[in-house]
Amino acid sequence: MNLLKPVLELSNSLILILIGIIGIGFIIGFHELGHFLFGKLFKIKTPAFAVGFGPKIYKKKIGETNFSIGAIPLGGYVESDKESFESKPYWQKLCVLAGGISFNLLFAYIVFCLLFALGLPKTSILYPLNTRPIISIKEDPDKQYDKEKLKLELNDKIIAINGKSINNKPMNFFSDIENIALDKIKNAPTGSDATTKPEITGNLIITVERNNKIQDLTIEIKPLLEAISPKKMQIYFQFAEPKGLPIFESITNGVNLTNKYIKMSLYMFKNMITKKDTSALGGPIAIISETAKSVNQGFKIFLLLLAMISVSLAIINLIPLPILDGGQALIYTIEAVIRRKFTEKTKEIIFMISWGFMLVLFVLISTRDIWNIIKVYFIKK
Repeated sequence: MNLLKPVLELSNSLILILIGIIGIGFIIGFHELGHFLFGKLFKIKTPAFAVGFGPKIYKKKIGETNFSIGAIPLGGYVESDKESFESKPYWQKLCVLAGGISFNLLFAYIVFCLLFALGLPKTSILYPLNTRPIISIKEDPDKQYDKEKLKLELNDKIIAINGKSINNKPMNFFSDIENIALDKIKNAPTGSDATTKPEITGNLIITVERNNKIQDLTIEIKPLLEAISPKKMQIYFQFAEPKGLPIFESITNGVNLTNKYIKMSLYMFKNMITKKDTSALGGPIAIISETAKSVNQGFKIFLLLLAMISVSLAIINLIPLPILDGGQALIYTIEAVIRRKFTEKTKEIIFMISWGFMLVLFVLISTRDIWNIIKVYFIKK
């Protein structure tokens, strides 16, 4: 039986990877479906709709379109008839190009709303949405917990801040403290030196339930802000698996959370361009690896990760590279402004340069991703 164990583990890993790849293929297919449906809306001929590359494992012709699924579902395309597409007005071309992006965002909105309706999964990705306002203290020898200043203890239940109830919602705890801190900065006296940042001073009255007794704790705001920051995380809330919310509340929360991830993705790509920081950017290998892990953690977490990847795919396609939707939209916009089309040779050169750039980026990121996966076997602790 021991001899079979490695074989079974390998089989299980391969199955998880396969499910992960299928999930990513679905997101790409949904993206292409957006292009396809908008194309059909404007009566643009579409000879082919393909998800994946390599040998065709499925193909069927419906009407004028040949639908197919490739053995490697890490890409896809909708082939539009060039003459049919080029004859359409500028705004219709933009709608077709934006169709894939809009469908990726639509998928994310649907999934996040669904997760709130079903009950958020127990994962650190959604912290603090999936927690209860009961304190946990992180035991980290490198970051000693200052009991004198922070005063909060394990299993304290937060009731209110400065007399204002947080309504049993951990998110209110963070937003209330942030609002109080911003208000203090805004009203802080300004010195003669304009470069000096105003200090956050003052105390908060935190009402807690401790050992079935309600008491008020006077806590300095600055050390508390540091203790709950992502860098220190000395104090955090206990995880819970919240119950599903009513439909309208689920939709509101789902839309807000999707908007949050859209903003985060835009900020990440802004840093990638302005600060040349690609540390947060994962290639296909990292994406497949993380998606495969999520399958093993449950269907909700798998859906959550697919929704996050879908948002990232939408934002990536906004990048003005001609091989992406944003780049093609830029080309058609320039043509509309100058009132003439680029020559085919010019477009070909632009596309070749773009493919070269993407290939180099793919190799660099994939090399880093592979190293991040295998380095544990080479670096001794």
